[in-house]
Amino acid sequence: AHNGLIEGAAVARFLSTSRAFASKLKQLVLKALNRAPNGLSLEQLATYLDPTVGSWPKGLSIPALMFPIAAHLEQLESEGLVTRSTPHNGTAPLFFDKA
Repeated sequence: AHNGLIEGAAVARFLSTSRAFASKLKQLVLKALNRAPNGLSLEQLATYLDPTVGSWPKGLSIPALMFPIAAHLEQLESEGLVTRSTPHNGTAPLFFDKA
């Protein structure tokens, strides 16, 4: 793993930091979709949110962000907060805020 062994009180700090990141990212995904009436693809969301939440080395942040953003999109879609549009021209699905 990329963090090494975590023990003792560091476990609680790591989990708290991870939970805070996930919560912040979920809110930022919703806010970004709310501001995009034409919808956004997963890649567009990652590119847009990268300067706000990414702290990885250049070139690695967008691929790293895509996984947690995709998980949030799936969760938000199952909660009825986001809808997915699958274009018929073979391009990536677009996600829309249902608010």
